[in-house]
Amino acid sequence: MSEPRAPRPRTSSGTRLVLALVLSLVVGSVSTVAALAAVVYHSGTVDVEVFQQGGEHVSISVPSTLVTAAVKLVPGRVFADAADEIGPYWPACRAACRELVRAPDGVYVSVTGPDVEVRVAKEDDRLRIDVQDGGDRVHVSVPVKSVLALVDKLAPA
Repeated sequence: MSEPRAPRPRTSSGTRLVLALVLSLVVGSVSTVAALAAVVYHSGTVDVEVFQQGGEHVSISVPSTLVTAAVKLVPGRVFADAADEIGPYWPACRAACRELVRAPDGVYVSVTGPDVEVRVAKEDDRLRIDVQDGGDRVHVSVPVKSVLALVDKLAPA
């Protein structure tokens, strides 16, 4: 026969309250991190790759939500020169970006010359820009919604 178990010590109501609070904090923290991760995952990343002829390679991938947040924090006067240069073209730029969000996937610009290739395309809701100049290559990939958010931020009021 098995031996009878010893009775478990009883926890005080204060201890149970502390445990409940700690558990609530842990669940709340995990839920917040999971929600933030889902937002970052859903919004995608801004990817930049640079290959130089000498063999150097740089690759950067930044969550687009971070880029959008950073742009929103920059004071408007920083973008004033760019806004002045683009001036009357802002409405067309905004309209083009809005249409890019709705447009089908495809190649929009393709230029080939001696030792130079440029390709601008929309693939899987991303704007992809590929440039090859001699032995140097640059690849940029940005979610199209991030492009629209950036243009909206930079546009004059």
